[in-house]
Amino acid sequence: MPTISVITPAYNAAGHIGRTIASVQSQTFNDWEHIIIDDGSSDDTPAVVAAHPDERIRFVQQSNQGPSAARNHGINLARGEYLIFLDAGDWWAKDCLEVLLNGFRERQGGDVIAHGDWALVDLFGNVGRVHSSRFARGDGPATLLLYNPFCIHAALVPTALVAGIGGFRKSGSVEDWQLWLRLALGGCRFIHVPRLVAYYHWQPDSRSKAIDQRGTIQLLDATWATISPDDPLQAIRGQSYATAYVDMCVSRFGQGDVEQALADFDTAVSCHPPTIGEIDTYYRIAYAEQAPHEGADEVLNDELDESAARTRIDQILNHLNNKYQPAQREAGRRAAFTALG
Repeated sequence: MPTISVITPAYNAAGHIGRTIASVQSQTFNDWEHIIIDDGSSDDTPAVVAAHPDERIRFVQQSNQGPSAARNHGINLARGEYLIFLDAGDWWAKDCLEVLLNGFRERQGGDVIAHGDWALVDLFGNVGRVHSSRFARGDGPATLLLYNPFCIHAALVPTALVAGIGGFRKSGSVEDWQLWLRLALGGCRFIHVPRLVAYYHWQPDSRSKAIDQRGTIQLLDATWATISPDDPLQAIRGQSYATAYVDMCVSRFGQGDVEQALADFDTAVSCHPPTIGEIDTYYRIAYAEQAPHEGADEVLNDELDESAARTRIDQILNHLNNKYQPAQREAGRRAAFTALG
């Protein structure tokens, strides 16, 4: 039996799945199986897969049911002790599996997941900043209730853990986030391996998928419904919703929908009043055209359109002047000016 099962859902992926397969085949750790689930493709995906002959590749076709169903199909077929998911079009550093497996084995006992760092790659192959997947609040669910710090193909998880909770649920673009949350709330802990292991190919429709914040609100609603009112995690409940609504605000600004952006800002503040004075709130708004991110420390190296950023910040400050109390306005101004430097 292989040590690691790699699961790739593929839908009309002929143009880029070859790179994904090659990435798996080039791994320094080679005791793996690669399960590719063709989710009803109508293009040449099967032919491209066939052009990469390897006895470790298992190609399975199904009717189109979406990525969660495809991943679950792969989970049911997996023979490896560990699972890792790799979407068609994305790829790994050559030592990804080796690095994550070593990180996993260094932590003996308990239910754990090893996760590494990742980088965005644009349509022209330019590699962006490295995103640290380190948890800001320990190795449990608190961080995941606020945001998802890693991409799906930068995490190695025991097969039994994923199978034990029934795999993925269908929840829009947040299916992987929901999976990690369910595991964390069940007692699983996360080991950060501080190495760049994965590359996420940024495609034209990736932004809309990655910032499906309405799906995030639904995820939070469903998750908080399972958490006891007496659980200490309740202390960050408002902040979790505020973070999601600030993401909505950022998205709306990026789309030019200022009215809705300001409405989402107000909702964020109502959920967690300190949001109005947090520097990170204004960093994220300033970088509204950039790819989604978590935390101001991850956006400092991005190239900023200063004119557009100042316009957005001015719109927020004018909104503060029209709607909020003097102390709130002052807290917002200080944070905004600090964010812009």
